[in-house]
Amino acid sequence: MVVDNGAMTARLNKHIAETGFCSRREADRLIAEKRVTVNGQPAGVGAVVGEDDTVLVDGQPLKARAARPASAAMSTSP
Repeated sequence: MVVDNGAMTARLNKHIAETGFCSRREADRLIAEKRVTVNGQPAGVGAVVGEDDTVLVDGQPLKARAARPASAAMSTSP
């Protein structure tokens, strides 16, 4: 993530992948096919989005991935 004027931003393909919708490479393919819009405008490869941007894939909003509990993320090393 990049801090831009105090707001957190991320590459669009990473943002899509973090929601669990698809992988980064698949997100790049969707973006290249003009199936992704940001704030109503077709997105380009390499686009950067912020927290307040609206991202749609095939006209549908992305759903945020549920956060894992901290105990599930921790490993049990001796």
